[in-house]
Amino acid sequence: MGGDDLLWRALTQAGSDSPISLERTESTTGLDNEVIDGAVQGYVVIPENYIDAPTFHYHSRSSTDIVTAQTIESQIGSAVVALRLRQEGLDPERVLNLTARPEVQLRQVTGEESREGQDVESAFLTAIAFTMLLYMTILLYGQSTARSVLKEKTSKTVEIMLSSVRPIDLLFGKLLGQVFAAVVQYGIWVSAGFALISVIGPSFGITIPAALSTETLGFLVLFFLLAFFLYSSAYAAIGSGAEDETHLGQLGWPLILFLVIPMVLISAIIVRPDAPLVVALSFFPFTAPIVMFIRVLIDRPDAWELLVMMGIMLISIVGMVAASAKIFRVGLLMTGKRFSLTDIVRWIRY
Repeated sequence: MGGDDLLWRALTQAGSDSPISLERTESTTGLDNEVIDGAVQGYVVIPENYIDAPTFHYHSRSSTDIVTAQTIESQIGSAVVALRLRQEGLDPERVLNLTARPEVQLRQVTGEESREGQDVESAFLTAIAFTMLLYMTILLYGQSTARSVLKEKTSKTVEIMLSSVRPIDLLFGKLLGQVFAAVVQYGIWVSAGFALISVIGPSFGITIPAALSTETLGFLVLFFLLAFFLYSSAYAAIGSGAEDETHLGQLGWPLILFLVIPMVLISAIIVRPDAPLVVALSFFPFTAPIVMFIRVLIDRPDAWELLVMMGIMLISIVGMVAASAKIFRVGLLMTGKRFSLTDIVRWIRY
């Protein structure tokens, strides 16, 4: 890196808080070899007429060293602009203060009073974290239920069990056992998370997001339970009709697709929680728990929307459990053939 003393002092001042360490050299001879050998990350060539130069060239071993290039661009830009202002007889700090733009802070209007809104980054991170939590736990416990049914079916254990209990009792036993384990696990995760943030959070400037209230955590558990009974009963039906793990994966792809949809659309849901498509997905049973929970985090829906959604979910769960019970009863003893999803659905009539 070349340049005169004036530019070097400006660069040092502009990059005082930068993680990049700068070294000055008057010649570029041998620098390419140092970059290739890894002795230096890269170098910038300073033009002679740097005050008016439109472009500075950063030489790096990697063609994708974008973060470093942008950091250097910011540093050089601040230094050159400061020198241009001084050249015109202006104080750079005074100009910076005069051109500083005021911050616009969001205040959410509620039925009671206006309160500070979440910043965009906090809203995105909170929504993504809870979406991933719901997605992973619903998928994990659903597939765990299906594998449990499949294992008992392929090992012939289920034939012994059916001599003492009815298929519907076996199905409900699996669902209730899994849901109790899930609730305990959720309690451990949430308690450990709060304890961790409370103990070590202040040292790193981490605080509990405003969205994490007791009411929000209550909605989290409620929507998880609704999604659990819907998906786990469907997975139990699929597990009873599968022949092996590979077949189970092939039969379960429609359920995974419904879980993936809210994750793909999470940005759109956060930005426009009242969009027609988002509202429709918050009432569709297989996407409602996740989409509605994101809406609760970002912009609390009306009470009637929550009640309608929960009513739809309860009706859907009753229907799914009833259909799964019929499939479960037939599929447990059906072996020797890889049935299609259409064949399994037909068992509802038996």
